[in-house]
Amino acid sequence: MRRLVVALTGCLIVASCASQSIATTSIPTRRQATVLPRGRWRLVRAYTPAQLARWSPAPWPKSNSYELACFARRDVHVHRYLELSITNHKCDGLPESGAWLQSQQMRRYGLYEARIYLPASSEGKIANWPAFWLENPIDWPVNGEIDIMESWAGEDCQQIHYGPRANVKRSEKTVPQCVLSKPGWYTFGVWWTPGRVRWYIDGRPTGTVDKHVASDPMMIVLDYTAWRGQLDNLAPATMRVAWVRIYRSKF
Repeated sequence: MRRLVVALTGCLIVASCASQSIATTSIPTRRQATVLPRGRWRLVRAYTPAQLARWSPAPWPKSNSYELACFARRDVHVHRYLELSITNHKCDGLPESGAWLQSQQMRRYGLYEARIYLPASSEGKIANWPAFWLENPIDWPVNGEIDIMESWAGEDCQQIHYGPRANVKRSEKTVPQCVLSKPGWYTFGVWWTPGRVRWYIDGRPTGTVDKHVASDPMMIVLDYTAWRGQLDNLAPATMRVAWVRIYRSKF
């Protein structure tokens, strides 16, 4: 991603979100489902929508050469159904606005999941440019980026970024790279281990990358904006986030 983003981490677990063991036999519901890959997992951190809304905003307020947006706190809302939403509106003479939230804490390795609703475009595909990803902002992309969910031109596509020096980007992509075009509620996740990143949608494996995988700690980012190269950008439109959770494998 790394052009402009909204980071949000969330957890629909009430209380302190202390570590606990979770088996993979969870039952999906509309908003609250955890859908983990096979194995046993220890929950190490979870964020509610209210906690996500307090994440740090985008480090810049205006659009760049890719986004049609001016990121603003007013586009981030916590609903009575415990969903965090990021909405695109027309803003300050620009066609779109949006939001970027990023976690204050950086972590290395683990399973990262978020339950996200992707709205529909006029063509029935995924609207605009939603993203859920990990990055290390120091000398980006030298220290890495993992795009857990990033949709452009109506499809969710999976990749990592790396680089030999600051602002020189290289990519490794899953095969196939773009795996989803239907809007709706999904649980998106990656399992990041030394030398490998594995992607999952609703607990189903959808791709692997095992080259140029980052080893530095990363922050979590969630964003919703619009892409200059997309013809059917839609405003207003709302991406909704039920929670973000981080797990460790329990062998």
